[in-house]
Amino acid sequence: MKRGPWTATLATLLVFLTAAVEAMDTEGAIDQLAAQVGQVMPDGRGVRVVVTDFTDGKGVTSDYGRRVAHLLILRLGFNPRLMPVEWNVLGLVLSELNLKRSDLATLENARRLAKQFGADVVVVGSLTDLGAQVALDTRVLDIASGETLGFASAAV
Repeated sequence: MKRGPWTATLATLLVFLTAAVEAMDTEGAIDQLAAQVGQVMPDGRGVRVVVTDFTDGKGVTSDYGRRVAHLLILRLGFNPRLMPVEWNVLGLVLSELNLKRSDLATLENARRLAKQFGADVVVVGSLTDLGAQVALDTRVLDIASGETLGFASAAV
């Protein structure tokens, strides 16, 4: 079967469309997480929030887990009650504390970091590969009490 020049163009177009659909799925999931996280936050304005990288079940952070955390920080910044800690500042403080981003999966280290920022809440994220989907899950923790304020989840 003879293929014309449009075959390569069509294949390229399909790759770009697939990437766009995946990006919309991730963006939609982040919007859903941000809305759920916002609902369980303490009342009042100026709630300082630290978001950890999203790690897998073994505590390993991937580029995707870092991207999800970064997008969640950006989305939470749209909520006028919340003051998320900037991504680049988080890295500087981590190095001062001799911690890696993946160390924040433990409550003790997450609380230690949050206290450095005067944060009220830390959002600890995880991701699970379910084959056809990836589950994005968070725990929202109150720094002062150590209590879990709530959970949020979405699938990509």
